[in-house]
Amino acid sequence: MKQNILIRKGITLAVIVLFIGMSVVPTTPASFDDDVEIKIYAGVYGKTEGRIGLGFVISMCNNLNETINGTIEISSDNLRGQNVRLELWVFTLGHHPPIKFKGIDWIHFPYPIVTLTITVETVGLIVSRSGMEIGPIVIFESN
Repeated sequence: MKQNILIRKGITLAVIVLFIGMSVVPTTPASFDDDVEIKIYAGVYGKTEGRIGLGFVISMCNNLNETINGTIEISSDNLRGQNVRLELWVFTLGHHPPIKFKGIDWIHFPYPIVTLTITVETVGLIVSRSGMEIGPIVIFESN
Protein backbone atom coordinates (compact mmCIF):
# COMPACT_ATOMS: atom_id res chain seq x y z
CA MET A 1 0.00 0.00 0.00
CA LYS A 2 2.79 2.44 0.91
CA GLN A 3 4.56 1.61 -2.35
CA ASN A 4 1.45 2.47 -4.39
CA ILE A 5 1.16 5.85 -2.67
CA LEU A 6 4.86 6.58 -3.27
CA ILE A 7 4.55 5.60 -6.95
CA ARG A 8 1.51 7.86 -7.38
CA LYS A 9 3.29 10.75 -5.69
CA GLY A 10 6.33 10.21 -7.92
CA ILE A 11 4.23 10.16 -11.07
CA THR A 12 2.34 13.28 -9.96
CA LEU A 13 5.61 15.07 -9.23
CA ALA A 14 7.05 14.04 -12.61
CA VAL A 15 3.96 15.38 -14.43
CA ILE A 16 4.16 18.69 -12.54
CA VAL A 17 7.88 19.08 -13.32
CA LEU A 18 7.25 18.22 -16.98
CA PHE A 19 4.45 20.81 -17.19
CA ILE A 20 6.58 23.53 -15.58
CA GLY A 21 9.52 22.65 -17.82
CA MET A 22 7.36 22.90 -20.93
CA SER A 23 6.09 26.32 -19.88
CA VAL A 24 9.59 27.83 -19.70
CA VAL A 25 11.04 26.23 -22.82
CA PRO A 26 11.67 28.98 -25.34
CA THR A 27 8.94 29.02 -27.95
CA THR A 28 9.64 32.37 -29.49
CA PRO A 29 8.04 32.93 -32.85
CA ALA A 30 10.52 34.71 -34.98
CA SER A 31 11.09 35.65 -38.54
CA PHE A 32 14.67 35.25 -39.62
CA ASP A 33 16.24 36.05 -42.89
CA ASP A 34 19.67 37.44 -43.60
CA ASP A 35 18.33 40.98 -43.46
CA VAL A 36 15.85 41.40 -40.60
CA GLU A 37 15.10 39.44 -37.42
CA ILE A 38 11.86 39.93 -35.46
CA LYS A 39 10.92 38.16 -32.19
CA ILE A 40 7.85 38.51 -29.97
CA TYR A 41 7.90 36.83 -26.56
CA ALA A 42 6.72 37.06 -22.96
CA GLY A 43 8.94 38.06 -20.07
CA VAL A 44 10.51 41.53 -19.93
CA TYR A 45 13.36 40.32 -17.75
CA GLY A 46 14.50 37.85 -20.42
CA LYS A 47 14.62 34.90 -18.05
CA THR A 48 12.39 32.61 -20.12
CA GLU A 49 12.19 34.21 -23.57
CA GLY A 50 9.13 32.12 -24.12
CA ARG A 51 5.42 32.02 -23.86
CA ILE A 52 4.73 32.93 -20.20
CA GLY A 53 6.12 35.92 -18.34
CA LEU A 54 5.74 39.39 -16.91
CA GLY A 55 4.84 41.65 -19.84
CA PHE A 56 5.97 41.26 -23.45
CA VAL A 57 9.02 42.00 -25.60
CA ILE A 58 9.30 42.87 -29.28
CA SER A 59 12.89 42.45 -30.48
CA MET A 60 14.00 43.67 -33.92
CA CYS A 61 17.38 43.58 -35.60
CA ASN A 62 18.14 45.23 -38.94
CA ASN A 63 21.17 43.73 -40.72
CA LEU A 64 20.64 45.75 -43.88
CA ASN A 65 22.86 48.67 -44.77
CA GLU A 66 19.74 50.76 -45.26
CA THR A 67 16.99 52.09 -43.02
CA ILE A 68 13.73 50.13 -42.87
CA ASN A 69 10.22 51.27 -41.96
CA GLY A 70 7.46 49.26 -40.38
CA THR A 71 4.51 49.09 -38.02
CA ILE A 72 3.76 47.49 -34.68
CA GLU A 73 0.12 46.88 -33.77
CA ILE A 74 -0.91 45.94 -30.23
CA SER A 75 -4.56 45.02 -29.75
CA SER A 76 -6.47 43.81 -26.69
CA ASP A 77 -10.04 42.53 -26.53
CA ASN A 78 -12.18 41.80 -23.49
CA LEU A 79 -13.58 38.29 -23.06
CA ARG A 80 -16.69 39.32 -25.03
CA GLY A 81 -14.51 40.07 -28.06
CA GLN A 82 -14.85 43.87 -27.83
CA ASN A 83 -11.69 45.82 -28.54
CA VAL A 84 -10.51 47.71 -25.45
CA ARG A 85 -7.07 48.80 -26.67
CA LEU A 86 -5.51 49.44 -30.04
CA GLU A 87 -2.05 50.92 -30.45
CA LEU A 88 -0.32 51.44 -33.76
CA TRP A 89 3.35 52.40 -33.78
CA VAL A 90 5.24 53.39 -36.90
CA PHE A 91 9.01 52.92 -36.72
CA THR A 92 12.16 53.62 -38.68
CA LEU A 93 15.09 51.34 -37.90
CA GLY A 94 18.64 51.78 -39.11
CA HIS A 95 21.37 49.15 -39.20
CA HIS A 96 22.40 48.12 -35.67
CA PRO A 97 22.11 45.40 -33.01
CA PRO A 98 18.69 44.27 -31.74
CA ILE A 99 16.35 46.88 -30.33
CA LYS A 100 13.81 45.70 -27.78
CA PHE A 101 10.46 47.27 -27.00
CA LYS A 102 9.17 46.09 -23.63
CA GLY A 103 5.69 46.54 -22.22
CA ILE A 104 3.89 45.64 -19.00
CA ASP A 105 0.21 46.43 -18.56
CA TRP A 106 -0.03 46.44 -14.78
CA ILE A 107 -3.74 47.20 -14.74
CA HIS A 108 -6.26 47.20 -17.57
CA PHE A 109 -9.30 48.30 -15.62
CA PRO A 110 -12.12 47.21 -15.75
CA TYR A 111 -10.92 44.11 -17.62
CA PRO A 112 -8.46 42.02 -15.55
CA ILE A 113 -8.26 39.41 -18.33
CA VAL A 114 -7.92 40.34 -21.99
CA THR A 115 -6.81 38.67 -25.20
CA LEU A 116 -3.65 40.17 -26.68
CA THR A 117 -2.39 40.24 -30.26
CA ILE A 118 0.92 41.81 -31.30
CA THR A 119 1.80 42.12 -34.99
CA VAL A 120 5.01 43.52 -36.48
CA GLU A 121 5.27 44.23 -40.20
CA THR A 122 8.33 45.45 -42.11
CA VAL A 123 10.08 44.85 -45.47
CA GLY A 124 7.56 42.20 -46.45
CA LEU A 125 7.84 40.30 -43.14
CA ILE A 126 4.86 39.85 -40.84
CA VAL A 127 5.30 38.32 -37.38
CA SER A 128 2.27 37.98 -35.10
CA ARG A 129 1.67 36.47 -31.68
CA SER A 130 -1.58 36.08 -29.71
CA GLY A 131 -2.47 35.07 -26.20
CA MET A 132 -3.93 36.30 -22.92
CA GLU A 133 -3.02 38.96 -20.40
CA ILE A 134 -4.04 38.22 -16.83
CA GLY A 135 -3.09 41.39 -15.02
CA PRO A 136 0.57 41.95 -15.95
CA ILE A 137 1.19 38.27 -16.83
CA VAL A 138 1.29 37.46 -20.56
CA ILE A 139 0.59 33.93 -21.76
CA PHE A 140 1.17 33.48 -25.48
CA GLU A 141 -0.22 30.55 -27.44
CA SER A 142 2.38 27.97 -28.38
CA ASN A 143 3.33 27.69 -32.01
